[in-house]
Amino acid sequence: MKMRIYAITLESYPANYNDDVGTIIETLDVDIDINQSEEELLEEAAQIVEDRGYWVYREESGGRCMLAWEIDGTPVAIISVAPEAIPVWEEERFVGWKAQCPYCGRTLEIDSKDAAKYSKLGPLDWAPWQTAAHCQNCRTRKVSVV
Repeated sequence: MKMRIYAITLESYPANYNDDVGTIIETLDVDIDINQSEEELLEEAAQIVEDRGYWVYREESGGRCMLAWEIDGTPVAIISVAPEAIPVWEEERFVGWKAQCPYCGRTLEIDSKDAAKYSKLGPLDWAPWQTAAHCQNCRTRKVSVV
């Protein structure tokens, strides 16, 4: 059976269950065995989102991951992801990242070939200077270590 998964960023972390506001980053329709518990379905959905390169914020990390059901019985998983680094896909091909410069907050578009110079995992695993190296404003910024 199909399951719909929404990868979302929340406006604030930790999640506020009374007033969550989120932005849908990606919608996935996947085949999944629904003969599992709700907890197992939700964990499988989170793993699918992680496999696409997102950093999932689970409940215990201040995120919001929940399972709902459409009227026709289709399961829907809502999975919160880190807004600091979003993988960019063209069809089924990973092409790069949208990330925030840790110094000026500017949104950066980082090509996958450039990203591979620092880590196979992506900007969330980089030191701040590695992400800032992609920022026109902060590329040459001197950082003092205390």
